[in-house]
Amino acid sequence: MLFILLGVSLLTVPAVSWFHGRPSPGNMTQGYPWPLPKVYTITSERPRYIDPASFTFTAETPGCDILDQALVRYKKITFPKYQRPDVDPLPEMKGVHVYISDGCPTEVPQFGIDESYKLTTAPQSPKAYISAKTVWGALRGIDTFSQMFYKDAQDKVRL
Repeated sequence: MLFILLGVSLLTVPAVSWFHGRPSPGNMTQGYPWPLPKVYTITSERPRYIDPASFTFTAETPGCDILDQALVRYKKITFPKYQRPDVDPLPEMKGVHVYISDGCPTEVPQFGIDESYKLTTAPQSPKAYISAKTVWGALRGIDTFSQMFYKDAQDKVRL
């Protein structure tokens, strides 16, 4: 019995010390993606407000089912429940546009495929832009972008 108690305590102490001082894993972050991209630059600009009802996900690759389905899915994931915001003095982000240079693939991804992407949100631009060589990189970019939203104290969606 003593060995069981000792074993449980040895397993518990590292877990408690790792968690101490960190936010609860269930808490929503304030717009930081995970895993953190290789290059991630934060400017000092004020947060932008989002009207989920009019926010659009668009792509420059027509007829790409993989991307079209992802854009619909991520709009639902990003804005699961929302209330129409009041007029807000902050600049509004109206959408994200996705560009893929290699077009839409017909096969599943292969080992070593290029999944890099560039995500840009300019301070006064009403849209964010995701550019990638492959659709798989674009999906990574959309996933990162969806994690940058958060709700403020007034329950308004911010970027």
